[in-house]
Amino acid sequence: MKWFEEYKKDLAIFDQTIEHSLIVSNLIGDIPTTEKIHYAHTLYSRLLLTSLSVIRLCPFSRLSLEGEIWDFFSIASLVRCSMENYAVFHYLGVEQIDQQEEAFRIKLLYYHKDCELYKYYKDLNTPADVLDKLGFIEGLPKRKADLKEHPFFEKITNKRKQDDILNGNSSITKKHTDILNELQLKKIPFKAFYRFYSNQTHSAPLGYFTSTNERGRGERNETEVVYITWAIDIARTLLVTATHHVINLIPESKTKVPANIINYFEAEYNKFIS
Repeated sequence: MKWFEEYKKDLAIFDQTIEHSLIVSNLIGDIPTTEKIHYAHTLYSRLLLTSLSVIRLCPFSRLSLEGEIWDFFSIASLVRCSMENYAVFHYLGVEQIDQQEEAFRIKLLYYHKDCELYKYYKDLNTPADVLDKLGFIEGLPKRKADLKEHPFFEKITNKRKQDDILNGNSSITKKHTDILNELQLKKIPFKAFYRFYSNQTHSAPLGYFTSTNERGRGERNETEVVYITWAIDIARTLLVTATHHVINLIPESKTKVPANIINYFEAEYNKFIS
């Protein structure tokens, strides 16, 4: 079964990448950085943790749970998380932007966080006086006005995106899929896979109409093994790319991370963009 052998080969490569990434993460965790790089590194750590969760769900991996269960739906959900995670990591830490736009992006992060906290407390039926004491009633309108008056805001030409930002419904100025597609990594059609994995995540008809006595029951079958092979390839591509970038974002890491590990990620990343 060629498709099964292909799966095991890709799984072994993914495992090696995770092992190398863990070494990098452990060695650079205590290096002081700027606020922007700190958040990017936090997102990198989340991406690595999600990769570990993916490989634990993959049958025949070193870290897999007991028994042979082919759970494509859960893997698809996790890889979708990885796609969003990498997009924000790239948006915050890798994209080259001017200081004006960088300042706006940071302000937007804090505004969106507070908007989500406010909605969360409201959904818990938190009394209005408590919300006021927490600073939401007075603070959110001020932050909203601050964003609207910021010089970069008028450069966002999409009116719907402007509204989403001001209403606290968007934490970034671009779509996740647009960020991913701009990368041109191995020419992966990220937008298509993001849509496909979203259907699995949200239990949409496309995610369950194709279930049969063979598919969608955790048993080994060609279709789902191939789907999982594609998913771990995407997860590995994002992890390699993020690790390559995080090494370069934190120059001091090159004095701590072994040269063979740095060379591994540089060589693998260069394959993706060639």
